[in-house]
Amino acid sequence: MTPRRPLVDDAAFALGGYLRAMLLFAVLMLTWALASDAGSAAAFVAVTLTLGLLPSFVVGVPVAILLERWRVPEPVRYGAYAVLAALLPAAVLLAMDVQALSGPSGLGAMAGALGGTAAVATVAARWWSVRARRRREALRAAGGGREPDEAVEDREVDAATA
Repeated sequence: MTPRRPLVDDAAFALGGYLRAMLLFAVLMLTWALASDAGSAAAFVAVTLTLGLLPSFVVGVPVAILLERWRVPEPVRYGAYAVLAALLPAAVLLAMDVQALSGPSGLGAMAGALGGTAAVATVAARWWSVRARRRREALRAAGGGREPDEAVEDREVDAATA
């Protein structure tokens, strides 16, 4: 059984994953906006802020912390992150307009596209975060027998003044 990480480590991991997911989401949204005639830069910023940043921070980060704390198996975590990320844009659109997802305005298709984009960005961010955590832990383990910098500096100062 692996030792349980402190809550602050899980929170930092979830926040790092959130930032990575938002970066990937913004890149994917910008690519979509540039490739289509559908949106201007202002619409891109509004959609990204409304459907990406705020709901995923308010809902996604706490859920990510819980998933990390509960040590849910990896495949289930990836699935949970993908489902949560896919549902958030639809939920926000639904909250903005009760008939948005069923009406002929095309918002249902937009919710599907945004949900798919968010799911891809979130799963990729989770993979990226896990790789970064493993890399940090490997570097920490490799430098475990190293003497602290303060001790080296103290010894050099003592040698210089003696």
